[in-house]
Amino acid sequence: MRVRSLFVTLMLCVTLLISACQTVNDAPQPGLPQTYNQSAEQYLKQSQSMATPKKQSTQLKAAGRYLQDKNTMAAIQVLSNIDTQNLPTELSAEKTLLEAYLSTLDNNPNQSLNLLKTMPNKTLLKPNQQIAYYQISSIAYQQTGDTLASAKTLIQLDNILPEKQKTENEQQIWLELNQLPLANLQNAQRYTLEGVTTGWLELAYLANAYKNNPQDLQSQLTTWLANYPHHPADQFAAQLQKNIPLPQNTLNTKQANFALLLPLNGQLSQSSQAIRNGFMAAYYTQEQQHPSEQSIQVYNTSKQSTKNLYITAVQNGATTVVGPLTKSQVAQLNHIDIKKPTLALNFTPHGSDDKSLFQFALSPQDEAVQVAEKTWYDGKSHVLIIAPDSSWGQDIAKTFTNTWQKLGGNIVDTLMYTKQTRFDQSIKRILKVNDAAINAKNNPDIKQTVNIPIHRQDIDAIFLIASPTKAREIIPMLKYYYANDIPVYATSYVYSGTPNPARDKDLDGVRFCDIPLVLDDSKKMQQIRKNMQTSINPAEAEQVRLYAFGMDAYQLIMHYNQLMTGSFSLQGMTGTLYLGKHQQILRDLQWAQFKNGYPVKIAGIKNT
Repeated sequence: MRVRSLFVTLMLCVTLLISACQTVNDAPQPGLPQTYNQSAEQYLKQSQSMATPKKQSTQLKAAGRYLQDKNTMAAIQVLSNIDTQNLPTELSAEKTLLEAYLSTLDNNPNQSLNLLKTMPNKTLLKPNQQIAYYQISSIAYQQTGDTLASAKTLIQLDNILPEKQKTENEQQIWLELNQLPLANLQNAQRYTLEGVTTGWLELAYLANAYKNNPQDLQSQLTTWLANYPHHPADQFAAQLQKNIPLPQNTLNTKQANFALLLPLNGQLSQSSQAIRNGFMAAYYTQEQQHPSEQSIQVYNTSKQSTKNLYITAVQNGATTVVGPLTKSQVAQLNHIDIKKPTLALNFTPHGSDDKSLFQFALSPQDEAVQVAEKTWYDGKSHVLIIAPDSSWGQDIAKTFTNTWQKLGGNIVDTLMYTKQTRFDQSIKRILKVNDAAINAKNNPDIKQTVNIPIHRQDIDAIFLIASPTKAREIIPMLKYYYANDIPVYATSYVYSGTPNPARDKDLDGVRFCDIPLVLDDSKKMQQIRKNMQTSINPAEAEQVRLYAFGMDAYQLIMHYNQLMTGSFSLQGMTGTLYLGKHQQILRDLQWAQFKNGYPVKIAGIKNT
């Protein structure tokens, strides 16, 4: 197979070289053999009556035709008789390419590579000459036994090949990379900076390193496809996935019947609608790209017990269950014999011990953990907490405190506020503002012999739990009391989800975490935000986040088989999703900072 492929590559190279034999002012037509339908003898006869550089151009056509006819000796003679004095750069490059190709036919690859090194900047060559350059280089490297260099050359070639020629070239790349030892593939990744080449090397390494471990290979391929979207090698990754035998208790996603368990009435009806719309949007997107035989049926958990609905859904033919939504209903799943792949849409304190049951949640406590980690990562150690005096606010503050203290930080003080709190007084009190210092700062006539701090000096960061409205009261008061030198960290609760610079300018400097669908400004995310406007109110941040939650719920259940392997990562709408302890799917969020009223993305912990 390799001999045949090399022969095809050689002959394609000859055809391209012949097609390149044009006059300086005539654009080449790669891949059109009829342009060179005359015999070498006819070309030579015509050249006798021609002047420079037409004469040399036609002689090169004759040499190329001899190569096509496999008459290498005649080709060498023609090339040696070409007058190279004052030869145009394009024709000089043409001659060098033909000579380099002849060297490979003489099994003299080093001479071929040395000839190619004498050529000018490759970007100055015509497209068909560039193609010939890379193909000859690959052949020469193969002859020297440097398969890695040959494959890397073909990867470069792939960037400039016409689409109709890429398939065979990519198959050759894959064939050559799979001939390399694992150690070579691993070392090559360390010294390769170019992303496309790294993707090829990494995929070849995974295919061979995990070939006897199908579950790990499946997980690794999923991660690779997420890290290298639209990569030219994704066809081989998809084929590898297709050939992996599925373990027991797996889900046939192409014929899945989804049961979506949500409370469609009551206080959570709007939240459920946003989740359902996101789930359906992800389903329709998948269907457009990869049509299947999936079906979705929604069950209302507002009217029946979780146990009865679960049993009913399975009896109705559900192959997988998504939901329920509330903590209490998710807790009931622990008392049910889970017969089908199930994704609960909330966390319970101790997670799940059932390997068929996973838990996924938009947890504010999860955000509090990440805020603590980010604050600590930024070098802070002494924190003031400002949070609402409610069970919800207390839970988030408690989670932050526990995480912060485990990291080694100190909670210096806490301000719990209510609807009646006057922030001008409470913030002044919690900051221990020195009125004399403020008067001195505001009145230049007052002379100070000692520089007295305006506020307490024992805190180096503030953790804020507040809605956008409350935050617009709190942050200006912190600045009023000259605490703008203390960085403020917050959860996504602080951002409305829609840019509002006129009002959010008051929040400048605040750092907060949020989901990609809110913060990411890529074309993909912009299109999703545009599409969702028909089903939810994009001005309501919670609706946007729940819509994203629904989209990710669909993607997670579509990756159920990878979840079963125990090793999993996915770039989702609500963050980078990964499998934590006790079957709980966790999220790494993105980070932003308000600047001139706009959220501007900043580095988090894992993307610095």
